[in-house]
Amino acid sequence: LKPVLCTGNDCSMNRLLSLYRIWYKTFSRLEEAVRTNSAIENANEQRDANYYTTFIEGMTDYAQYRGRDILNYLDLTERTSFLDVGCGPGIYASMICKAYPNLEYTCYDVAPALEIARTNLQREGIRERIHFRIGDYHNDDLFGGPYDVVFLSHVFHQESSDCCLKIAQKAYSSLVSGGIIVVQAMFLNNDETSPLYASFHDLLTLLIFPGGRNYTFQETE
Repeated sequence: LKPVLCTGNDCSMNRLLSLYRIWYKTFSRLEEAVRTNSAIENANEQRDANYYTTFIEGMTDYAQYRGRDILNYLDLTERTSFLDVGCGPGIYASMICKAYPNLEYTCYDVAPALEIARTNLQREGIRERIHFRIGDYHNDDLFGGPYDVVFLSHVFHQESSDCCLKIAQKAYSSLVSGGIIVVQAMFLNNDETSPLYASFHDLLTLLIFPGGRNYTFQETE
């Protein structure tokens, strides 16, 4: 049993629960969102600094606790350059760079997110291998590169299928020959009503990301 309600450890979920506390009020309007098939708010365009900070901190808790699973599915031994699109707080940068000492890692996100990522990574002792690129995947034509790996972690559920396709095309154009795109997501089963947590999260995306939703593995592929 891990102490997920205690502060000061990598298993703490306190900040994620603080984010869910904000979304508790949002979920009270779920019926309205379902009837109109439209979001109640746009989490990506929040002007409330406290909301944004709580959002990023909540994502930090989630990545520190569950995010390590990604290392069980990646073999980056022969890879030397890695782009993290929508890197958020930079937690995956720390995990992946520590696991692969020869990897050069680029964090790509909007300026406020990179500011938090820089703070988080400053104390990790791997800062010299991490680069920061300010960008907006909606508006930038390319992501730079070319890179061996383009990482899209929990990006697609925030966007419509048309937008996801454009992001995937930009990611593909940013790869070296033989490079790979890694998509991390809460995939729905083909019935689109399971598994339970992915279905719950799908309702959340309806509420807070205009046009966003969870996708099945087949849709993503």
